[in-house]
Amino acid sequence: MIEELDECIKMYENKNNAFARNNWYDFGYESVLGILSFFSDDDWKKLISILHSKSNDWKERLSYSLTFDENENYLKVLLSMINTKNVNIFTNIISYLEKYNCNVPEYLTTIVGKINYFLPEVDNEKCELFLKYLEKIKKRYYLYISDINMDKEYQKYDDKKYKQRHY
Repeated sequence: MIEELDECIKMYENKNNAFARNNWYDFGYESVLGILSFFSDDDWKKLISILHSKSNDWKERLSYSLTFDENENYLKVLLSMINTKNVNIFTNIISYLEKYNCNVPEYLTTIVGKINYFLPEVDNEKCELFLKYLEKIKKRYYLYISDINMDKEYQKYDDKKYKQRHY
């Protein structure tokens, strides 16, 4: 099944085919979800093990596809990409965590660090998603906040500065 998934994503990744690239958001991600529905436990493990060898475009398309349904395997795949330097992949991960209210305290430090890393460069929509998720983390894990010094980092993006930047 990994080969089918790879071919499907590559078909829509083709930089020389505008039709395929433009139809990703209409049809491509649904094709990926269809393939993933047939994955065995071994397929999921293999997928996680080969992600490092895939392009950011490929991982971006996969991560986007995984945001449409709550699934333990989807979460595992997304969390395996948490250390990405690609803002779109990271945004898809945060979108999933936010949408399905995932409880992942073992990734808290990484998530907060990555949000603070990406915040200065993101557009309004991503900034709002990240700040909303930071608020959720702050409320959910209040006891852990001092351990990761989130208050200090978070204050860089308080409401006043956010409004100056985006309005």
